[in-house]
Amino acid sequence: MPRTIRGFSLLLTVAVLVLASGCGAEKPPLRVGLLIWPAYELPYLAQARGLLDTRSIQLVEFNSPAEVLRAYNSGGLDAIAVTIDYLLQISASDPQQRAIMAINYSRGADGLLGNAETNSLQALRGKRVGIERSVLGGFMLKRALDHAGLTQADVSIVSVDVQDSVIAFEQARVDAVVTYEPYRSQILAQGGHELFSSRDIPGEIIDVLITRRQTLERYETELAALIEGWLAALAELEQNPLPAAQIMASRENVSAEDFLASLDGIQLLDAAENRRLLTGPAPAMVDAMRRQFAVLGELMDIASAPDFDSIIDGRFFAETPP
Repeated sequence: MPRTIRGFSLLLTVAVLVLASGCGAEKPPLRVGLLIWPAYELPYLAQARGLLDTRSIQLVEFNSPAEVLRAYNSGGLDAIAVTIDYLLQISASDPQQRAIMAINYSRGADGLLGNAETNSLQALRGKRVGIERSVLGGFMLKRALDHAGLTQADVSIVSVDVQDSVIAFEQARVDAVVTYEPYRSQILAQGGHELFSSRDIPGEIIDVLITRRQTLERYETELAALIEGWLAALAELEQNPLPAAQIMASRENVSAEDFLASLDGIQLLDAAENRRLLTGPAPAMVDAMRRQFAVLGELMDIASAPDFDSIIDGRFFAETPP
């Protein structure tokens, strides 16, 4: 089934669940929104291995950040996986948001790619740059332009949804484009030149699982099961990479080998790293959010910073008392 049709069907499912949730019946399943991104395939692997109870946890796939955010903000989803820039954007107007799991660092899987004539950051001047009108797209472009000593006034911005980045590049509608895996690898295969990537800004792009404070209290058991299954799938991927990749790659319409190659640009985070980022008197995630807000506050014209400490909830990774 084409992804667009499947995405529409899943949105209908979400709508039905929203209606059902208000009818006073038994608690509906936890609805988790996931984009097409290699690290987000792990819960699907957990589901395939029977590690997630589909009666209590429903995974819902989306094609773009804009789609998943609309569904989440309208109440159609209970939790979503996003980068921390989106978390900061939402938290600026809704202090009930909580980051409950750190999923991965991007270390090359997000990038700015150019055509044959745009083969350096300095060559961007006067060129058409495709970005999704999103926080992450704007963040990546600004960081790239900062490295080149350029500003947005030096380039011509073209709005390109991330799932359309490959065809926009192929049809020469843009000279360069901001994108991420699996689309990044496809553009490189077409002869694209990587001008800048998340490898150039280590630790700045972090994906997290977020939910609302009220949802966290209502679905604490289901969220704990989701995280447990997610980490179990990560352990399987590390121990038996090819069989695990074959399951996840089939969903992204790539070979298992290409899927594993795409993970070279991603550092998947285990329980120990989550403990460092989310727990203790000074969670490391707070510093990461402060650094990113220094850029995002300017991009989004946010007057005041959110309460960084309250955004983090590390209960699922707290040390077990002796």
